[in-house]
Amino acid sequence: AFLRFTFAIFEAINDELIERESYTTKDDISIANTIKDGMRGGDAEQIVGICKTVLDNYSELDPDIVTGAVDTLADLIDWNDLGLFESCLGAITQLLDVKEFQQNALYCFYSFVHKGMDPKRKLTLIQEIDIINKIKGFNIDADDAELCQSISEIISKLGILVLEIIETAEPSAGYLQAASELLIELLVLNVMFLECEDIKSAIFIVRFLNNTVLYLKKYEDLDDKLTEIVAKVQEVCVTKLEYPDWCTFEDERQGDDEENYAVLREDLVNLYSNTTMMPSMKLRVFEILAAKIAEVKDQLLAVSQNKAELPLYLLSQLHSVIIKDDKDLASEFYQKLLTEVFDVEFVKANSKIVSLLYFEVCVKFAGYFLHYPKYLPSIFESFMSQTGVLSSCRKLASRSSYLLLRFIEKVKPKLHDLTGAIIEQTESIIKHAETGQTQLVSNDIENFYEIIGIIFEEFKVSPSVVRDTLSNYFGLIFDKISSLPSTATEGRTEYTRRLNMLVKHLSPQAISESKDLFVAMNANLYKFFEAHIAYVSFRDSVTVFLQKTLSLVGPEMLDGVGAYVECLMKAGNQGCLDCCIRFIHFVVLKLDAHGLELAESLLVPMFRQLEQVEFPASNKSDQEKDAISLFNKYVKLLQAIAQKNSNAFIGPNSGAAFQEMMKFLFLMIKQDLDVSLSRTSLHTIKHMLVGFSGANIQAVKKTFAGEQQFEFKPEHEAVWKFFTEEAAVEMGEILQHIK
Repeated sequence: AFLRFTFAIFEAINDELIERESYTTKDDISIANTIKDGMRGGDAEQIVGICKTVLDNYSELDPDIVTGAVDTLADLIDWNDLGLFESCLGAITQLLDVKEFQQNALYCFYSFVHKGMDPKRKLTLIQEIDIINKIKGFNIDADDAELCQSISEIISKLGILVLEIIETAEPSAGYLQAASELLIELLVLNVMFLECEDIKSAIFIVRFLNNTVLYLKKYEDLDDKLTEIVAKVQEVCVTKLEYPDWCTFEDERQGDDEENYAVLREDLVNLYSNTTMMPSMKLRVFEILAAKIAEVKDQLLAVSQNKAELPLYLLSQLHSVIIKDDKDLASEFYQKLLTEVFDVEFVKANSKIVSLLYFEVCVKFAGYFLHYPKYLPSIFESFMSQTGVLSSCRKLASRSSYLLLRFIEKVKPKLHDLTGAIIEQTESIIKHAETGQTQLVSNDIENFYEIIGIIFEEFKVSPSVVRDTLSNYFGLIFDKISSLPSTATEGRTEYTRRLNMLVKHLSPQAISESKDLFVAMNANLYKFFEAHIAYVSFRDSVTVFLQKTLSLVGPEMLDGVGAYVECLMKAGNQGCLDCCIRFIHFVVLKLDAHGLELAESLLVPMFRQLEQVEFPASNKSDQEKDAISLFNKYVKLLQAIAQKNSNAFIGPNSGAAFQEMMKFLFLMIKQDLDVSLSRTSLHTIKHMLVGFSGANIQAVKKTFAGEQQFEFKPEHEAVWKFFTEEAAVEMGEILQHIK
């Protein structure tokens, strides 16, 4: 009873006061340190003596008393001088041969070698106890998961410890050879335990193996023994990457086993990837993959989905660690491997996870099809099937639609012979999706609108065909928008986004016979714009379409722009002003002189609205960040104008507010609320100075000198005075501020 009480009291003190997992205050740490210091004086020595007596007489005592003594020693070793425990080491070693005490004795032994000591001493200790052979001699029951986990944890930690000794040793260290030999022994032992069924055990092992493989990757050539071990690691890793039979994927809720396996698989992927990058393992990787493909070829309906998924998964990982670019995919080596893969119609496995991974692989290896396009018809057919976008599973249908878009983007140069089929089937999908006959939702439908635009542009489809198609879809989308209730802003946004996806990839040449359709569509959208302008998503979607229209149609579209801009300015809120500034910036960049003319007419009205925005005191709150963002956009607009033509700032519309805008720029620099804003403001002033130092200012100088070769205007005098007097002072202050 006394022994049980002693060990129980120490366990409580250790758990609650000394080794708490998280200290909450400095007082907690102080209390723990005080207890340790007090016990080091003599109590710890007495407890160790009691434990030693128990271990020497373990066969005569109850097992729980013995394990209590071993666990107490393991806890004490951590914060006491190691010499205090030397006399116990032999007894602990003896317990490694007794099955019921092996688990506790292992942890206690690890506490010894984990303790700070000379590397050579650690290695000697591990070898003297012969821990590896002792563990090999353990009689482990198949269902004793707890012991298996304990062993796996300890041998992986021992492996990491030895690896650290090797990595930190000087090349001339006398113990380096012994450490390397011990590492090999631990590798063999860890690989042996990796093959066990227990998931938690494998997690410990894989992390050590990963560290070791990362270390070995530094060497071009490995000796035969290490090459053999790494090959075995790779083989076991691939085997364990196959989902266990109890993983059915039918229930989205994961139990503990599924969650633990997810953790293990992520670690296994890293291990597989790292072994794959080792030069000596590259050929083996392809041999393993070819073997896994052969296991499922011609019998996809007979094998489990887990077995069918594995070769695709391995191939997917292979791409990210070995394939450098599309030139690799053209090599004979990769051609042979990928031909074997795409000869197998994986979608026939009738499995959601297999189909989805197959499509992912097609996208990842799209570069292969640029060299070997013969598989494109069957792959496109698979995408468009009930195992793809027409699946009754919404997640599979949705993801397949996205992957199909990405696939077509990558392989579009080789799709010429499929143009008709792609357009026909894509339009059929849209028709069925718009009427709710598929599992596709709004974002998925957008992908198919974008596919049509890609095909039209890539293969220079006849402008008349483009016009017919655009007329059809413009009419369909406008009818949908018009039929929605007045409150259905989100619905209108969805249809406007589809419109944007349809025209996203089109060029002016493609719509040469369709300009009037764009003008009319913008006019139709404007009918709803003012009523829904407060909704950011709808406002932005319409603005994107208007910008695309300007890019395609050109300056002749500017006549229809005024109403949109006026609507944004009239709204009088920060969001609409932000949208207006971004739009005018776009116009300036796209339409040059026409854009500058529009921008010059709006600079002052936008600036007056900007003056109503509360100037931020800092950049901490969301409101302040929004204000800084708005100022930044306006300054970038000024910069774009200054780069094209500084004289726009002294035109009839903007000249009156020129000095105020300049002072605004000076303020942005001096307040220094945002690095980007300060820098852009300074660059804008620079472009203005460069512009005004040219012919215009020279003309003003000549005017002042009495040479009447230049038509003098009042705004020129104001500009000159500002730069020679006020701006000079401001710039001097700014330069001092920057210094």
